[in-house]
Amino acid sequence: KATVSVLNWQGSERGRPSAVTMTQYVSAEVVVMMAEAAGEEVTQHVMSQLRVSGFVVLGDCTHAIGGSRFFIVTASRDVVERTAERHRFVKPLVHGKVVAPSGHTAGSDEDDYLEYIRDKGDVLFQNHRKPGFFDKAETAELVLLALNDVKLNAAGTALVVKELAAQEAKEAGGGKAKAQDECKLTVDTLFPALRVAGLLDSVVPLHEPGERDAVWKKSKLSLLAPIEYIAGYYGSKVAFYYAWLNSFTMWLAVPAVVGFVLFAQMQLTDYTVDDDPYMPFYSFFMVVWACAFLKNWDRDSQRWAFRWRVVGLESREEVRPGFKGSLQRCRRTGGVEVTYPTTRRLKAYALSAIVTVLMLLVAFKVMVLSLNLQGYIDGQIYLERPLFYPSLSQYAAKGAIFDPNQEEYFGLIALVPTMMHVVVIMTLNNFYRQVAEWLTQRENHRTEEEHDRSLIVKRFLFESFDCYISLFYLGFVQQDVTKLRTELISLYTVDSLRRVFCEVLLPSVVNLYEKKTFARQFAEAELAASTASPTSKARWENEKGSLCAAYTEVNQDEHELFDDYLEMVIEFGYVVLFASAFPLASLLSLLCNVVEMKSDMFKMTRVLRRPIPSRAPDMGVWRDLLQVMMWLAIFTNTYLFVSSEQLAAWLPSLYRHATEKDVMRGIVEADDLADDVVVKKGKVRWVLIIAALIERFFFIVCVGIQKLVSSTPEDVRIELERMKYVREQYLVRTAKEREAASHGRDGVDMRNNVSEVAE
Repeated sequence: KATVSVLNWQGSERGRPSAVTMTQYVSAEVVVMMAEAAGEEVTQHVMSQLRVSGFVVLGDCTHAIGGSRFFIVTASRDVVERTAERHRFVKPLVHGKVVAPSGHTAGSDEDDYLEYIRDKGDVLFQNHRKPGFFDKAETAELVLLALNDVKLNAAGTALVVKELAAQEAKEAGGGKAKAQDECKLTVDTLFPALRVAGLLDSVVPLHEPGERDAVWKKSKLSLLAPIEYIAGYYGSKVAFYYAWLNSFTMWLAVPAVVGFVLFAQMQLTDYTVDDDPYMPFYSFFMVVWACAFLKNWDRDSQRWAFRWRVVGLESREEVRPGFKGSLQRCRRTGGVEVTYPTTRRLKAYALSAIVTVLMLLVAFKVMVLSLNLQGYIDGQIYLERPLFYPSLSQYAAKGAIFDPNQEEYFGLIALVPTMMHVVVIMTLNNFYRQVAEWLTQRENHRTEEEHDRSLIVKRFLFESFDCYISLFYLGFVQQDVTKLRTELISLYTVDSLRRVFCEVLLPSVVNLYEKKTFARQFAEAELAASTASPTSKARWENEKGSLCAAYTEVNQDEHELFDDYLEMVIEFGYVVLFASAFPLASLLSLLCNVVEMKSDMFKMTRVLRRPIPSRAPDMGVWRDLLQVMMWLAIFTNTYLFVSSEQLAAWLPSLYRHATEKDVMRGIVEADDLADDVVVKKGKVRWVLIIAALIERFFFIVCVGIQKLVSSTPEDVRIELERMKYVREQYLVRTAKEREAASHGRDGVDMRNNVSEVAE
């Protein structure tokens, strides 16, 4: 193609020609992978439409590798600037251009910020013409946004409607399908329309090897994640995860020390987690710690958001490509918009609830089988008889293969049931992931944000239930803190090993295999090109380097921030929900978090595709889920305190030693008869009163922390007011300039009229 010779591809390692300067084309490259249903006509139309819209396409789609039809695209600087203005990117101003710099303290180097205005770029904004004006993450995001904004022309509409009509005819199974002129599109842009019609597989930003290697090198040399490097290359949405992980890890230092001291004290005094009188202080300390940590994170989050110029960023209310409905006139705006009946969505919510509950029952059944295999369920206790399976429990009996007290092979064989449970949990989670996607699609949410929020809540509910249900059963049904501690340690250990294996080792092996497969496919494409015409052969030689790199990256697994967040939020729950059962959880979590950072960075820079760079003002719905866990921790730690012997250590007058009658009534197990205590008759109400008072006290403390401490630091609040003031002053100045220009034109017109009359 003629356009190939005028590209400026900064990635010289990919063999890009560079005939133009960076002021004309940006360095971000995006792979557009067409679906199998997209033929040559559709692909050529997309490439032609992108060229007309100011993009530059590299690669000829006839050079498909491995049956995939794709091409590489970038955008001109002009397209990027227009997109930045349309999506209201915020950039630093030249000092004193809008307001006097005296608004800052003397000698301050802090910048003023304003939403980007393309026509005033050279006048208002710092370093406007320099390559780093938009950082790497912003550039890649702007190219993707610009692609998403390309309008659908008449020819493209005809191709998409034709495909939709064909799909409806196929779904009708030979019945009467809608004619092409009856198929209505609910979107007017090219790429969303292609997604609706199933003609577009994916749009993937390519890595920039130099920047990616710099991020990985910096992460190897630092204990914590390099937040600024991550934000500059991957965007604020990804950076917020690592910023939270850094904060979580640093805040774990204090409870790690306290938990270790408490653990050492138990070893010296022969106390257990069930009867240690000092354990309640640690558990309630962790409740207050969780509340203070989240409030501190809110303040840090505001600082990061201001630093990345995304504070107060409003979500884009764009209609999701898959949203279906009928066209109706909006009474508020007077325009035509797509609507979907609330009653139909409520039916979809009901279906989601029913299916999710059924899946949760399956997960509960798996938990019961696992606890039987570990010997935790006793058939002699009345309440547990329906859950008791002798055929499984026999393997955990004394001297059996899964005896929890065995010492052979360092007791690792006793972990086999837990490992089996974790594998089954992974299988169920993967299956429910697909079910949740299907259910969320049926709910037909209008925007991507609503769709993602619903999907996250479903998956988190199911996967957290999978992880916590056995712990809740042991702690709140059996009321056995010792068993709870054993199960928590087993789950924690196996899950940590699983994360390292599944996130680093397994993807690395899969990537190695895929590289060998790609080498074979590439050799076949090379052979086909060698027998083609001289023109096609020359074009292949010019483009094979870029096609090879692009195909390799596109075939890597997609980076899912959900999995990273889920693992850390589940870990947060292990630390705060069951604090009295495992005081070393904070120390182990701190060490595991450091390993998690390195493995996540390795995975993101070496194993997976480059994540879609995206601006985000915070960590989204995950902050709400952490808040729920914090409030739940007040209840769980209070219940563990009053239901174990920890309360008996402080108020022995409320308790008595267990007897044979208690065993017969199923209150205690026979093995624990010598050491167990039960509440005296008539004293239960006092235990309940103590539990209620403790719960209310810590609830009031946490509410006080949440209400009395502002989520926005004072310095950030001042800067936000400054930004608002700068924007208002710019609008006032612009209005005055327009008014002056209008008066000037009126004066010229009046003088011209007077001259005409005089003549």
